[in-house]
Amino acid sequence: ATPDKIKEVFASCKLVCAGEKHGTIGVLCDEELVEVTTFRKESAYSDFRHPDKVIFTSQLEEDLARRDFTCNAMAMDFDGNIIDIFGGQIDIKNKLIRCVGDAEKRFLEDALRVLRAFRFAAQCDFNIEQHTLDSACALAENLRFISKERIFTELVKMLSSPACYK
Repeated sequence: ATPDKIKEVFASCKLVCAGEKHGTIGVLCDEELVEVTTFRKESAYSDFRHPDKVIFTSQLEEDLARRDFTCNAMAMDFDGNIIDIFGGQIDIKNKLIRCVGDAEKRFLEDALRVLRAFRFAAQCDFNIEQHTLDSACALAENLRFISKERIFTELVKMLSSPACYK
């Protein structure tokens, strides 16, 4: 559903539309905010953080293909069936953080993903797949393009995680 359709469906709820241009509408349900996001694909990232353009799509596969890590690239249908075209379930079972597709491309799109890989590993006590780790280390210098506030938030989450010693 497009943001307009989401707003129509949830018209009787309190809505938070701050992320609307990226396809996300916050819906306040029983005093808890639930984000509903339109399937999307993205263009190039010229600032190492945000896509230059967001294109809404009706294809789940296109949305999942733009995700950072396999553990974040799964969906569930109405019957409870897991849709996992990138092997996220296997990586979770093996306690592994792995990029969707080419790791270098993922980190060049959004440099914050470098820290997110380490944060997820610390939070979940996972290891980082070798090619993903090598690419993250090689491209870590691009973190200079990320705001200090975003870096701080990731570091706090990482350092307060059970497996931060890794």
